[in-house]
Amino acid sequence: MILLPVLHIKIISDGITEFGFNVLSFICTVSYFIITVVTAIALWQGPDIYSLTGMVFLSLLCLLGLCYFVKSLYYTCRRNHISCSEGNTRLDAGKIICTLGFVSDAHLTAGFTYEGRIPTKKLTNTLRTVLAELSECDHIIFNGDGTDRGIGPEYHLLDTTIRASGIADKARIVPGNHDLSMPYYSDTYPKRVRRFLEATRSYYWHQKILRNNELIEVSKVLGTYNVSSPLTEIEELKALFPLVMFEYPGCLGIALNTCCQGYFTMFEAGFGRIDRDQIEKLVKIVSIYGKNRTVVVVLHHHVFIPDDRFKELCDHGTKTQINGLGLLNAKELALSFEEVSKNCRSLIIVSGHLHTFFQGEYVFKGGKKIAAISVPSLAYGDVLDYSKPYLRLSILEGGSFRIE
Repeated sequence: MILLPVLHIKIISDGITEFGFNVLSFICTVSYFIITVVTAIALWQGPDIYSLTGMVFLSLLCLLGLCYFVKSLYYTCRRNHISCSEGNTRLDAGKIICTLGFVSDAHLTAGFTYEGRIPTKKLTNTLRTVLAELSECDHIIFNGDGTDRGIGPEYHLLDTTIRASGIADKARIVPGNHDLSMPYYSDTYPKRVRRFLEATRSYYWHQKILRNNELIEVSKVLGTYNVSSPLTEIEELKALFPLVMFEYPGCLGIALNTCCQGYFTMFEAGFGRIDRDQIEKLVKIVSIYGKNRTVVVVLHHHVFIPDDRFKELCDHGTKTQINGLGLLNAKELALSFEEVSKNCRSLIIVSGHLHTFFQGEYVFKGGKKIAAISVPSLAYGDVLDYSKPYLRLSILEGGSFRIE
């Protein structure tokens, strides 16, 4: 029993599947509960052997609690990102292939204020204004955390605002941790996934996923919009990603889901994890369709942060918080990016989650460079300088890009 939390720490540090992680978390949680009950009963029974037994169990409970706390502390204090350099050395000259608008971390609420500061009406009005400014873009990508608690009224507000703005056919939606991972109330992960898919399924219908080495429209794989999928919600979400959001002769846009697991506590819900199946499919898609194309990979959780920006974020908040917001298997995903970069003209990674803008560049050992871009928050803009709450990215011929 004593070794359970220690084993928990070890397995997390080595990497584990979402199922294995949740089973182990559940075992530890149940163990703490049983020990608490047994200790209370032993102390209530009276002195002598019962008191001694109670003290032993109480000591064991304290030890287990300490181990769990150490596990959680380790979980958040380790560096869940990869350092990269600030800026970009590519020339931004060339004909525009497509223009992408990014909206991240809108955190729309329903009848509440976001973090007690921003009223729902203000968030909604900001979103309407931003969508109007981005309406000329070829695609508008919601980079995760469109909702704050992942509940029905918030999804309804997001959907109606998108449709009222007349950009529904351009909208591309990527899940964030507030959409899928936050354990509000008595929510379970399957319930949150169900709500997410019910609200966003229609936006995916004519995008494409890989099947038998071919890109096929989602509607042809998962049924039609008016007919429920033969898969469970968890299976359907898993089947959707990696999702090919758009493709041009010189550009390919791919979305990943970094929120493919649920959590037992709010403390852990900011973390992300991407399953190996998505990574393998990403590599395969680009190996088949990425030749002579700029590949834009969109995900909610960041993989790279420039050191200077990391320091600024730590000064603005806390180091533990910034590390704790990361992708638990960032290194594994970064290795796949190295493989992906070999099969395309250039690679651009666009993330959100940090509520800040940066433009960075990471150089692999072989000299291959990839761009890393972070989208500011619609709710706050850039938390460091409160700049505009969106990002416009033009993909240019020749593998370059321009940020506006």
